[in-house]
Formats: sequence, C-alpha cells, structure tokens
Amino acid sequence: MSTDVGFLHRKLQDYVTYEEYNEKQELMIRAGQWLKEIQHPAGYWGTRAPIETSLASLALLSVGVKIDESWSIPETGATGGLAKARDWLKKNRDTWSHNIWDTAVVLRTLVALGELIESPTISGSLAWLKNQERDQWSHTKGTGLHHAAQALITFAELREDRRSIQDLAHWLMSHQDPDGSWNHSKYTTAQVIQGLAKAGYDSKIPEVAKALKWLEEEINRTVLEKGVFEDFGHSLIAYMEATGNPESEIAQQIAQEMLRSPERLKVDGSWYEDVRSTAIAVLALRALGRRKIFRIPARYLEHLLWTVENANSRILDLEARLRIAEENLRGKVGLLPNEIMELRLLDYLRKNEGQIFPSEAALHFGISEEFLMTVLNSLEKKMKIKRVA
Repeated sequence: MSTDVGFLHRKLQDYVTYEEYNEKQELMIRAGQWLKEIQHPAGYWGTRAPIETSLASLALLSVGVKIDESWSIPETGATGGLAKARDWLKKNRDTWSHNIWDTAVVLRTLVALGELIESPTISGSLAWLKNQERDQWSHTKGTGLHHAAQALITFAELREDRRSIQDLAHWLMSHQDPDGSWNHSKYTTAQVIQGLAKAGYDSKIPEVAKALKWLEEEINRTVLEKGVFEDFGHSLIAYMEATGNPESEIAQQIAQEMLRSPERLKVDGSWYEDVRSTAIAVLALRALGRRKIFRIPARYLEHLLWTVENANSRILDLEARLRIAEENLRGKVGLLPNEIMELRLLDYLRKNEGQIFPSEAALHFGISEEFLMTVLNSLEKKMKIKRVA
C-alpha cells in the first residue's frame, strides 16, 4: 500500500516544535568555540581583514562571550579574547578608515566592545562617515549601495541625529530598481533592507515590501553554495529586521539550507571552515531567534521509515525514495541533518541485521566518521544497536 507524501507532511506537522537559538544551545557553543580557537595571537581573525575580525567579534558577543573573557589559543601558547580584538582594530585603523563598509561595521563592533562614542577613534571615524553623506554618497551609486546601507545601520544603532538617518534612508529608496531590488543583487538588496528596517522603515513600507518579494523570489531560484552563502545570511537578517516573523516559510527555509551538513555546517562547528561564513551564520541564526525543529519519537522511527519507503510506489530503489523524501521533508517540515542521517542509518542497520562498522558506514554515506558517530550516538539512545569495532 502506498502512502501519499502530502499526507505524510500533514502527519509530521504534529511533531514540529521551535527551539531557541541562544548562547547555551549546542550549535552556538560549537561555533563560538571554533572562532575562539582560530583567533590569531595578535588579536585578529582570518587574513588580517578588519571585517573578519569585526564579524567574528560580533558573533561571539551574540552567543554570550564577555568582553573581558580570555581563552587559550591551541598550539600557540597565546591568549585570545575580545579585548585583544578591540585593541587590534584600534591599532590598525588605517586598514579600515577609508572604506565606508568596513568603517561602518568596525564602528559598531568597537562600540559593542565597550569603546565610548566620544573616544577619538569613534568620533573621528564617525565624522568621516558623515562627510560621505554630504557628498550624497555619489561614489556608491554604482555597485556600492551596500556601503551606504551599512552606514545607515551604523547611524541608526549609534543613535545619530534623526535627520541624517531619514535623509540617507530616502536617498537609498530613491535608488531602488523598478523590480524592487538594489543593483539587482541579493547581497546589496538584503543589506539595504536591513538599513531601512533599522531606520524604522519595515515591511509595511511599499518599497521594503517590494524588495522583500523580489528577494524571496531570488532566494527560491538560487542554489545555496559557498559563493552566495553571505547573500543568504544577510537575507535572513533582512527578513527578521523587516518582519520580525521567525516562523515565516522563507526565513525557516533559509535557516534549514544554512544548516545542511556536512557540506555547509561542519562537525567542528564552523560553516565551510571559514571565519566570515561562520560569523554571518551565527549572526543570522541569532537574528532568527528560533528554528523549526522536528523530533522523531523513538516509537515512530520504524513507522516513519516504512512510510517514506512507500511514499512513491513507482520508484523501486529505496535510496532514490529516501532522496526524494528528504527534500520534501526538509522543505515542508524542516528535518535537521542529523535526523535525515538517522533515517539512513536505520535503513542501513536493518539491512545489516542491526550491526554497523563505523568506518565502512562513513565511507558508504560519504560523510566523516566523526559525524556518523554523532548521529549513531543519538540513534543509539533510541534503539538497541550492536557496534562492531
């Protein structure tokens, strides 16, 4: 007897709950720990680019790391910390002080790290940023509208005078393309939406609503790869800033795509083993606030697999059935990577009379043995599994 996939989706909705993204959640702990461990002894992250250090610092702050906290950096004998990052950014002001995007983000970071707005570093750079406004942002009209958008976010967060904020917001809206985007770019459009939302122009404003519609259409037709990962991260932040709705289908869809493992979210807690991608992911997921999560009760695991097997009786290959079911389940229900692997491992165990060789199984599934063992440990708590060393 075959089972309709739509019926399966409706039944599984009973098990959908929401889980908060916070500094105590395992996902955030692992990402934060990974960022801590790869800080350079000099205080920066990545390739000495100020934006990587700023984003990593903001991500760590968002998961509860304290400004005065310090930690050991593995294999260096050095001590890391956010205060060290702050000092590096101040000392290397010449690397960011003549770029609008970098200056805007670094200023927000330094203030978040305890630097006073009245300090020479902040006040001087803020004055420079305002001078760009007096030039009517003429040099950002081409491909650099996201620079002006970041400046708008900084003006709003640092509570600059309302007139400056409104003037820049209106200037950005006046440069919106007819299709609702800015520069026909997801990356730019998402950041402009963030800026406008920070300035008080949310999804109720026609320009913002039109931009959100364009962005959603573009997200739906784009395959998430590393090259566009930041587009998705900024888009998720934009949706949350403009709508405040964590349960919207597009917001949850972006989050689930960002969480796909092991091709994006790595076992070590990073995204793509890359500082910038990891920081953007953490900030985006924190902006989301909570994620849709599907927990499979142990007593339903066998029944669920049977249902998936019979979801399409025209396909004889179980592996093909599972692939189709995975995509449907992930889009409609939001199965996590571990839960997808639980289904695969359950079928693998059944074929092998309840036994599993971890190294052989990892090779079979094309995943790391460490990730397989994480999933196996979870599954082992629900079912009796005999391991073969």
